[in-house]
This record gives sequence, C-alpha cells and structure tokens, in this order.
Amino acid sequence: MSAAVWHTGDVRQLLAEMPDRSVHSVITSPPYWRKRRYLPTDHPDADKEIGQEPSPGEFLATLLSITDELWRVVRDDGTIWVNLGDTAAGSGGAGGDYNEGGDRAGQNRWKAASWPTDGMAAERGFPLRKSTCWIPELFGASLAYGRNLLTGDPCRQWVVRPKVTWVKPRVAPGQCDDRFRTATELIVWAAKRRDYYFDAAAIAQERADSASGKGVPPLDWWVIDPSGYDGAHFATFPPELITRPVIASCPEGGTILDPFGGSGTTAAVATGHGRNCISFDINESNLDLARERVGMFLTEAERTPA
Repeated sequence: MSAAVWHTGDVRQLLAEMPDRSVHSVITSPPYWRKRRYLPTDHPDADKEIGQEPSPGEFLATLLSITDELWRVVRDDGTIWVNLGDTAAGSGGAGGDYNEGGDRAGQNRWKAASWPTDGMAAERGFPLRKSTCWIPELFGASLAYGRNLLTGDPCRQWVVRPKVTWVKPRVAPGQCDDRFRTATELIVWAAKRRDYYFDAAAIAQERADSASGKGVPPLDWWVIDPSGYDGAHFATFPPELITRPVIASCPEGGTILDPFGGSGTTAAVATGHGRNCISFDINESNLDLARERVGMFLTEAERTPA
C-alpha cells in the first residue's frame, strides 16, 4: 500500500538530510517570485520563505541551489518537474488581481520594496517596471546551460526536456487594462541523464486512426481548469495537472518528492496512483490541509530541531 510522509521545516535543511538517490522523481510548485507571502511577517521562519528574494537573479539562485541538491537526492534515472508562474516587474505580485473579485482576493499581498529606476534597472539585474520577468523560461534555460543566466554563477547542468504549457480555460477577470489575461503557466522538467525513466505507454492517448492500436504521447500543452479545491491554500495546482507526471516519472511502488507540499496535491495524486510521496513544507498549518486530502495514507515525520 502506498504511503505519504510529511515533514515540516525549511526545504534546504530537509533536503540535506535525505539519502542519496532515494526518490524516483520530484514533482512540485515552488513559491513564485514576489507573488504573495504564505507566512505572517512575525513567524519565526518568515526570513526563510522562498519567493521573497530582493531580485530575480537571487530568486533564480535559490531555485538553482535547490535543484543542485535535488540532483543528489534523485535516482540516476530520475526526473524533476517544476511548475512555475511569472511576475510583472515592479508590480509587487498580481496588481489589481488582489482587489475584490480578482483571482487573488483575500490573499497576503507581497509588499514591494523600491524598484530601481529605469536608468538603473539593467545595471542592477532588474527588468524595467511592468516588463515580464521571464523567470520560468530563465529557470529552464539555466538548468540546460548549467549557469544562472542572470548572475552568471554555475549550477548543475540537467537534460532539460521540452516544457509543458498549462493552459487554463477559465481565469478570474482581475485587472488588466493594457494586456491579455494571463492563462498559462509552465512546467519545466529535466533529467539527470539522457536515458531516464519515462513510461510513455502509461499516458498514451488514443490516436484518431485507432485501427492501428497504438497510442501517442500527449501534446506539450494541457488544457486543465485551475479550480477543484476549496481549501484555505491559495496556490494549489489541480490534481489533473500532475497525474501524467506522477504516472510517467515513477513506477508503482516508487517514491515521489514534493519539496513544497502546500495543500498536499502531489501526495494525494501519488498515493491515489500507487506511489509513495515525501512532502516538505515550511508552514505547519498546511499539514492539516494535506491530511484532509490524503487521509489515512499520510503520516507526520518527527520534527528535526533547527
């Protein structure tokens, strides 16, 4: 029977305690840069919260330091799958979408610090105000080239596969007077080596000419409604979004790691499909949300002193 184990704490400390090559794949969605705060500012771990870095390059450095550690934790034939959204420069998150009726109404708005003036933005490693930061694309490209493409610092080089685009057919109107409504996010996925584990047959789709009897892999854009969870966590990905990665990247009885456990979506999908899951989260209140979704399959690990 599959099982899920939940660890509360800082992802960097918890990853350092994991054995080498102990998981088949990693499926996760880290906090996006400058979108929201999940911990109150007076929380003892507030300064460890990822997504609050002062610049895009430093946020990218944080993500890459985590993937460097994931290289050690993932099996040699393993893969990582990272769902990321972007940020508009200088907006302090989602702008008017925090207002009543917006798709982030009621959330803790990220309080923007001063943004560099247009004359200093490039010199300090920032895009101009209102520009898209391109963080998901930069993250994937940095993994491919083995270098933080904003700071130039080296990182572990991965075999980066074609990104998956999550297409959301329904999004809240929000406030966007001079742009199109954002309705896509990316899943960046990568392998340690070229011959990685991937069960294409398990996720194959029926062909139009079904007389051939062979299925084909899904396209690299997935139309999936973002709704489907009524809990208190504001940044959940729908279970359908990660069902294919769970099935394709990990054999039955294998183990998936979610370093940013959130409301327990990965744990719920993994255990529901006969896989084990290890989840980390810095916010202790998320354990209760995960328990509601995973049920008897979820146990809490003993906390390690900081």
